[in-house]
Amino acid sequence: MLGLVWFYLVSHGSDHSVTNSSSRGKSGVFYTKDPAGLVVMFRGKQVFRYKSIEEFIEAHMKGVKALEEKQESVLRKYYQDS
Repeated sequence: MLGLVWFYLVSHGSDHSVTNSSSRGKSGVFYTKDPAGLVVMFRGKQVFRYKSIEEFIEAHMKGVKALEEKQESVLRKYYQDS
């Protein structure tokens, strides 16, 4: 699902954002003009800022890889202990 969000952002240009507004504040990914880049907001607070879409995608890919490696390690340990 996250990959689809990133693809949407890349393919639809810099005047778009993916958001979810609620009573807790905005959550989403927003393009910024000055300074140029992307901002990730969660419940009205900025949680990350990226200089480019490429930096954003690289960080996402590293995070997914780390999660996959952790899951693989946990599963290997579980089945070796069984």
